[in-house]
Amino acid sequence: MNPSDPTQSTETIDRLTTTRGAVMSSTSKTESVQRHPTAFRRLLARHPLATFLALVYVIYTAMAFVPALAHHAFPYDLPLWVAVGHLFGVAVPAVVVTWLADGREGVRDLARRCTRWRVAPRWYVASLIAMPVAFLLLAIVAIGDGPLDLLGDHWARLFTNVLPYLALSILLFNVAEEIGWMGFFHARVQERYTALKACAVVAFPFAIFHLPDFLVDAGWSVANIGPALAYLVFMTFFLFFLRVILVWLYNNTGGSVLIVGLFHSSFNTAVSRMSVDFLSGPTVGFLLASSIVIVAAVVIIVRTRGRLGYDRLRAFAGR
Repeated sequence: MNPSDPTQSTETIDRLTTTRGAVMSSTSKTESVQRHPTAFRRLLARHPLATFLALVYVIYTAMAFVPALAHHAFPYDLPLWVAVGHLFGVAVPAVVVTWLADGREGVRDLARRCTRWRVAPRWYVASLIAMPVAFLLLAIVAIGDGPLDLLGDHWARLFTNVLPYLALSILLFNVAEEIGWMGFFHARVQERYTALKACAVVAFPFAIFHLPDFLVDAGWSVANIGPALAYLVFMTFFLFFLRVILVWLYNNTGGSVLIVGLFHSSFNTAVSRMSVDFLSGPTVGFLLASSIVIVAAVVIIVRTRGRLGYDRLRAFAGR
């Protein structure tokens, strides 16, 4: 280029201006896309609860039909499809929908609540020890000395069967389940309604979530529609009381999903493992454990006047 040629200087300036404008336009478009997500994403973000339920029902139910997941890969006949379903069909959708609705900060908040372990020791007692102890005491009262005799004769089963089952439930099943159902779904419903009403709202969709478990055992056939509906009605009733205890633990621990998952695991361990080792089977075990849950939930409702510790959760959030 000849510096003395004004024509060349003008052309150079025009090219630089055009290039700079193109770069700025490209940057502006990128920022616009980031600020203005697609219509589909906006739709999902506006309806996070419905989006979560749709993903959970589709993915979790689909897992039951995957042949590679149909076998029992874990000890104690724990099904592989349920473990994979809880992770990819409940926990992962909770994270994805949280990101869509609340962005990275929302995901970080969910992660903090899921890993909140610094709580008072009494909440570990309530979540891990209270149910097994109450279960055995009620079994002795209702059945007699049989469970106590079995416990005395086979106490080692507590360490070879019960504790390993509890550990598997915590690591593979119920904590992942509550990441979605408490950490995402129930927590959001509780923000819209009172704590007690939220339990009633969550109970029915939570019962629907358990239908594939029932149908895998009973069989996917037209003949089981009636039993499935009866199962759904009963589970909705029972799960209302279970959610009362779970949300009470959640609220009083400042939103610890971990503590909720621990209690859920201890309940399942009492029903599915302790009943086999020290009682006549899971049916009796479920009746005893569900009785404990219902009575405890009623006591909590009365003592907290239906608040279920929600004031403590708000106080914790305001710190």
